[in-house]
Amino acid sequence: MEKFLELVAQDLYDKLGEKLSSAHVIFPSRRAHLHFNYYLSRLIQKPLWTPRYASIEDFFRELSSLHPADTLLLNYLLYKEYKKIIHSEESFSSFYSFGTILLADFDNVDKYLVNPDQLYTNLKDLKEIEKNFDYLTPEQREALSSYWNTFTKIKTDKQHHLFFLQLWENLADIYHSFKDTLRKDGIAYSGMMARDIIEKIKNNHPPAFPSEKYIFIGFNALTRCEEELFLFLHQQKKALFYWDYDEYYLSHPHHEAGYFLKTYIKKFPNQLKEDHYKNFSVSQKNIHVYAIPSVTGQAKILSSLLPPLLQPETERWDKTVIVLPDEQLLLPVLYSLPEEIQNVNITMGYPVRFSATAGLIKLYLELYRHACKKTEDRNVFYYKYVCDILSHPLVKTCTGNDSQEILSSILTENKIYIPAKELHKNDLLTHLFSLPASPPELPGHLMKLCQLLLPADEENSLHDIEKETLYVLYTTLVKFKNLLQKIEETFSADLMIRLVLQLVQPLTLPFEGEPLKGMQIMGLLETRTLDFDNVIILSVNEGILPKNIPPASFIPYNLRKGFGLPTIEHQDAIFAYYFYRLLQRASNIHLTYNCENNKDGLPNEISRYLLQLKYESHLTIQEHPVSYPITFPEKRNIEIQKTETIRQILKKYYGEGNDALSPSAISHYLMCPLRFYFHHIAGLKEAEEIEEEADDLILGIIFHGAMEKLYRHFINKELPNNDLKTLLKNKQLIPQTVRNQFAEYFKHHNGKTSSDQIFLQGKNLIVYNVVCKYIKKVIEEDLTNHSSFTLQAVEKECNATFKVNELNIRLTGKMDRIDCLEDGTIRIIDYKTGISKEKKESIEKLFNEKINHHWIQMLIYTLMWKEKHPGQTIYPCLYYLRNNTVQEVPFWEEEELKKFSEQLSLFIEEMFNPEIPFRQTADPDQCSICPYQTICDR
Repeated sequence: MEKFLELVAQDLYDKLGEKLSSAHVIFPSRRAHLHFNYYLSRLIQKPLWTPRYASIEDFFRELSSLHPADTLLLNYLLYKEYKKIIHSEESFSSFYSFGTILLADFDNVDKYLVNPDQLYTNLKDLKEIEKNFDYLTPEQREALSSYWNTFTKIKTDKQHHLFFLQLWENLADIYHSFKDTLRKDGIAYSGMMARDIIEKIKNNHPPAFPSEKYIFIGFNALTRCEEELFLFLHQQKKALFYWDYDEYYLSHPHHEAGYFLKTYIKKFPNQLKEDHYKNFSVSQKNIHVYAIPSVTGQAKILSSLLPPLLQPETERWDKTVIVLPDEQLLLPVLYSLPEEIQNVNITMGYPVRFSATAGLIKLYLELYRHACKKTEDRNVFYYKYVCDILSHPLVKTCTGNDSQEILSSILTENKIYIPAKELHKNDLLTHLFSLPASPPELPGHLMKLCQLLLPADEENSLHDIEKETLYVLYTTLVKFKNLLQKIEETFSADLMIRLVLQLVQPLTLPFEGEPLKGMQIMGLLETRTLDFDNVIILSVNEGILPKNIPPASFIPYNLRKGFGLPTIEHQDAIFAYYFYRLLQRASNIHLTYNCENNKDGLPNEISRYLLQLKYESHLTIQEHPVSYPITFPEKRNIEIQKTETIRQILKKYYGEGNDALSPSAISHYLMCPLRFYFHHIAGLKEAEEIEEEADDLILGIIFHGAMEKLYRHFINKELPNNDLKTLLKNKQLIPQTVRNQFAEYFKHHNGKTSSDQIFLQGKNLIVYNVVCKYIKKVIEEDLTNHSSFTLQAVEKECNATFKVNELNIRLTGKMDRIDCLEDGTIRIIDYKTGISKEKKESIEKLFNEKINHHWIQMLIYTLMWKEKHPGQTIYPCLYYLRNNTVQEVPFWEEEELKKFSEQLSLFIEEMFNPEIPFRQTADPDQCSICPYQTICDR
């Protein structure tokens, strides 16, 4: 089937022949002329100068004596006029977003030739307007009446109401003053340029139109300026028009795809015969619709869709196209292309914002934003932003081991705030963790970052895309920096960050490839005027095709509609045209949509265009629900045999070894032998995370640390005594000691103890109060509920050797507190922040994996103490802080302790038995709290 541009090229060549060289050919976009040239080159018999090509935007620029200005500069100049007329003290930073919307409104007002004085009517003149509607159209009269009636009913937020009325009353003056300023400087925005040309035409001072013919190809929704330009050249008999449509939707009275063309074709007659516009009714179309429960799954289906379409292999560009209404699918699509596809042209380019370099810049901007909000030292950075930057792949590549060493240090020392000097390990890291002196210096700072990244890549390991991204970003930042020098205004950090992000957002990298060769990957707008045999469109969902977000505007909907400005219906009609126009000459059509639930738990909606095809067209549509089978690998029990290597590692616990078994290590084995293996034999570290808020474990650490600091002064002293009473009465010492423990635990950057405002908030404040309460309860208990005793030790480390068969196994532990009672009995106390869960069983049942871990710990301590101090009576007990109870540990008397020792020997014998592997626990409750759960996949 002949393509639209092919038909146009043939018709123009037949009508103009060699005179085509002197024609001016205008397309909706810049890209179309490449493909038009392709078809034209296939027609000509001898060399021919190509006609002059332009997009409609470029054509207006050629006709205008004004020059396009950067949006930031326009916004600044608008701000100056706004301040002058409104007499506002608002800063440029706070005005910027407002100004961006206002600029878009002014651009629309000009492109659609709306009278600004009528649109921005003074509310005080409303009564006069109601008396005299002669100069308003019926739609404008209805819109004004509806708008003001609605707006004057607003009773809430009176201040904003009055501000908006004042602004609205002055917008016409701002508009005229702003344009006068631009005209004096010889600059303009695109709408102003277009209106300026049309007004000159209407005032009989048109610009020069030197070409013999102006040929307009493939247009759809025209602005009023474009329509007036078309009309002028048509009346001058200098214009030819080629419209692209199909009778199917043009003849339908309510089909939005033909909404605009119905009028234009009558006004500007088409050069092609109507026979070329009946493709929906006469051509055979194979339409397949795929419901896929995944965004990326739509890309994956390409591996099965493409091979049949590409057989036999052809290099013609107009055979197959993949259209991406959602550009976020670009990378998944590229990764899903079959290997046999050799030639691919990606016309939409690679979005720079998807690159690793742009990702690093965004992380730096977050660090900068957070630092600028601080009132204290800005050369200290919050760990989350630091860790994000250090973990970035680009930083890892370019800094070697430096970034990993700093990361390890932060995790190991639990640093919340990190001084900049600790991060300055090389030039790149020094720059990343330095701040520009002021917001306007941010672009220069980022330029230097781009410069540093390339030399840092000594091994040339950066992908070519990243190198090209660095170049594009650098050159863009240079232009931005030069532009800022023209603006005499203070910029806030927030505005500068927003401007940089806006700068990056539209940037793309052109992919190397021949545009007229192989399969095409395009955005929807880039398909204008182009036709393909095979069309694949992904993400045909409501909200994507069409988009359901109207452009931001201060002009209300009913006023926009009344004055002929574009509305959401206008946008929908444009997307409908793009969609149906792309299908009209295609033979094989594959449409996919995401059918999985959205974040609200509701199914993603299928596009209205698909529903129209299904229920309104005569076409046969084959629907394919696609599901991906979910298979779970069979879970297998993991067993680690005690190989010779493992047996050698276990020898570290022998008498001559350099390690010792702690009660916690024995508890690990008791809970799960495999967990013991992972932690104590394989040496797998548990995942480290920075703790900003205390949990139960940290509560215990802070309590133990504070108790040690407070009680170590009483070692070898008889208690209770007056000093202990004084300690309880001291309202500052206990809280200060606890605060010091918080500061020490979190390793606050400046080492000060006055870190209350940083750490003692939220959950940490609760823990702080709980620890203070527990300490006071312990002191009260020591003062009131016991006869005198001597404090022998706090946080006492103890080591002993335990004989198991022929082996001497080293044991170690730390006892919270050791007292000597009046009768000489040694009381070993272990503080517990939880509540008692132990249940007295027989000694044989002590080594049950679900219970009695605390008792085992204390009985091991008892054995260890007895080895060092034979003959002493030991009384082990657990102090449960939550309910302030002291619980005696059973089996501490001589006979029972001997039986416990025998059971412990059997248990340790199993641990070291070479014939018994390390197995997973049979208790799934243990897995829920295990740090190695992901390895076992329990």
